[in-house]
Amino acid sequence: MSTRKIPGKPTLVRFESPPEPEKAEVEKVLEDLVAGRCSRAEASDWAVRWVVADDPEVEDDAVWEALGVLSAADLNITDRLYLYEEEDFLQWLKDLWAAP
Repeated sequence: MSTRKIPGKPTLVRFESPPEPEKAEVEKVLEDLVAGRCSRAEASDWAVRWVVADDPEVEDDAVWEALGVLSAADLNITDRLYLYEEEDFLQWLKDLWAAP
């Protein structure tokens, strides 16, 4: 994250993207989430660094899609504790495996 001060304007906050994760890194986070080795919040916090970046450096569509859903892994909903369930995590992993 960086900030830029322009006189007379509010401070702008820029979220810079870390280098693109390898598909294997994203797969490991999904596997850890499915197996309970990491929490929903840990998976979401890891993925959100790219999702909120001003200019994300993610070229692989499958990786980008997985980062997007992972960033929402800990979203709450009114009728149950979480929007997504373990079955969803497993499907996200299968979708990543199936991607070229």
